[in-house]
Amino acid sequence: MIQLFKNIFASLDNKINPIAVKEMRQAVRSRYITLLLQLYLLIELLMTGFYLLTIDVNDLASGGAELFFPLMVLLFIANLICVPVYTSTRLTKEVHDNDAMFSTTLTPMQIVRGKFYCGLLISLLLFSAAAPFIILTYLLRGLDISQILSTLYWSFLTIQAFNCYGIIFGALNINKVLRAIIACIMGFAILGVLDSLPYGFSFISAVSSMDWETFFISTLVFLFLSEAFITLAACLLSPLSFNRMTRPRIFATVSSFSLMIIALIYYGFTSSNVYLEVACAFTFVTALAFLGIGLCERTTLSVRQIQQIPQNPILRILAFPFFTCVGSAVVWFIFMFGLLLAYDSFFDQGIVFEHLVDMDSPFPFLCMILFYITCGMLIRIGIDQWRRDNQSQRLPDNPRIIIYPSPQKGIATVAYTLFLIAVPSLIPLLFIFSHGAEIRELLFFFSPFNYMDDYRANNNAIPIFFGAASICVLIIYSCISFLRYYSLGSTNTAPPKLNTTGKQG
Repeated sequence: MIQLFKNIFASLDNKINPIAVKEMRQAVRSRYITLLLQLYLLIELLMTGFYLLTIDVNDLASGGAELFFPLMVLLFIANLICVPVYTSTRLTKEVHDNDAMFSTTLTPMQIVRGKFYCGLLISLLLFSAAAPFIILTYLLRGLDISQILSTLYWSFLTIQAFNCYGIIFGALNINKVLRAIIACIMGFAILGVLDSLPYGFSFISAVSSMDWETFFISTLVFLFLSEAFITLAACLLSPLSFNRMTRPRIFATVSSFSLMIIALIYYGFTSSNVYLEVACAFTFVTALAFLGIGLCERTTLSVRQIQQIPQNPILRILAFPFFTCVGSAVVWFIFMFGLLLAYDSFFDQGIVFEHLVDMDSPFPFLCMILFYITCGMLIRIGIDQWRRDNQSQRLPDNPRIIIYPSPQKGIATVAYTLFLIAVPSLIPLLFIFSHGAEIRELLFFFSPFNYMDDYRANNNAIPIFFGAASICVLIIYSCISFLRYYSLGSTNTAPPKLNTTGKQG
């Protein structure tokens, strides 16, 4: 019997993620985790003791509720400080400092999930440390057991979403200081969005009035968001020549389809279109986010991607939207947006479409951002083509093989976009103390921030014009990319011209 249990544990040990095992062994020896846990317990002990010494004995009807909320805020802050920062830092050291991608046979997804499991277990450790104090709040009365469990559940779910969010910044191949600045800015933005919700961070008020439909849909959205962060982190760790966006786009498509089907089933039983709008909004935001990422992707296919093109003509067409390329990203967005409009027209009476064409919405601002991203993409393509034409070399031993210079990365599109946004936004400041009001107005007229004002957006069609022009350019470029992709798929055995990064000439 003992040998049987040993065999079972040995089998489980072989199946456990090795990154998670290594991270947990290092976490229990980490001074950072130990100090944080001791400091957290000390603060909770002092907070509880001070509250029990100052509480009025004659007013114990709501004593537990008054203590429960500060304890939950402290637990939430401790997890936000510990879990995302720790997992992000560990992933940064392992991937960028120790080059783990070149010294292990584990896939990027296994590495990312190992880091996530480590953060998950650290969160469970902090929650277990808070359990005695939470039980004390229940004994002090003023709270139901359902409210306590629901609050702990939503807190844990939100913290894991931030855990996955921190893993993305650990996978970014940028400077540590810049990574920390971007993470803080985006983290505060997400906290602001959460605080602007109907209940903000008042978890007790939220769970007391939440029905089971909202509970189920909200849980799905949180799980989809967390898995999307994990998938994007694994995408960032994959080689540049790989189809890095295939898995994220498949996941986004399946998630949107699932939410739409669930919302449609709920609509069939209750005739309520509330969750239809939730599914449409989720699909639109997801498609828009992936479009922004897609416009910063590579503009040509690598040798590895060419070899992955299916030979079957039907499969070749179906696989194109999921390849890592600018044209593929635009085709995927057109498919998702068309699906959204069809779904909205049949089941939601076109409510989402009315919001999109309403000039009081952020639609003009999004049109201008799309215009600048498209301009940045075209500038990057133009510079790459100029470098290929003027800096390419032929191998002396084989003049048929041409070595092209390394193409610019997708971050160049972001840099060009920010430059094009900053110029019309900052140059008018030079004319504040001068008489060039006309020049200042003309330059500011092309700033996307100018169209965040509803009054000005309602009195001109410049954003719609620029947005429509950008869409036309992207569609034309997508058609050209698809024709090139389809022709390569029929003869993808031996690309005749290669550059140093594995791109086809």
